[in-house]
Amino acid sequence: MIRLFRSIVICTMVLAVGCTYPFKNSPPTSVSEAAGEPLTEDRVKAAILAAGRQTPIQWDMDEVKPGLIRANLNFKYKHKITLNIPYSTRSYQLVYVDSQLMRYEPPLGRGETARIGGKYLLWVKQLDEEIKANLKAAAAAS
Repeated sequence: MIRLFRSIVICTMVLAVGCTYPFKNSPPTSVSEAAGEPLTEDRVKAAILAAGRQTPIQWDMDEVKPGLIRANLNFKYKHKITLNIPYSTRSYQLVYVDSQLMRYEPPLGRGETARIGGKYLLWVKQLDEEIKANLKAAAAAS
């Protein structure tokens, strides 16, 4: 009976803590690879800004300065993610800035990788896929 109780407690603790996954900021994505041809900086910016409205969970996008967009996601007023998106005519990159309730664990030492909850990875991947689709559409419209 005590073994059963201990097993239940351990399983509950594991489920309550949840899973985290290793992550690194992705390397810059080539605009010409995503779009198939070069685009102007304004078209790259427009593709990124539009992507924030097209994902299943919408991102609030603000241009901080030319060549830098700040993306904020606020899911159910609990989970929050902030990204910087530096961009140019050649590339863009999704860079982690901050999060709340995403179980972020910074790297512990040299050579270690940070860890974060799976929803972060999913939501950032969705945003990246929308940006790539918009860049392709912008190139096709040229």
